[in-house]
Amino acid sequence: MKKYAYSPELNPMELLWIDLRWSLKNKIFTALGHLLEAVLD
Repeated sequence: MKKYAYSPELNPMELLWIDLRWSLKNKIFTALGHLLEAVLD
């Protein structure tokens, strides 16, 4: 697992972006709707 530098006290959204990036890693989406569904999950 790669470590990312972040400062959640300055920008709490950084934790969300890191989690989202890891959950979508190495996946292929053939349609925008599939990507949207994965993001909402």
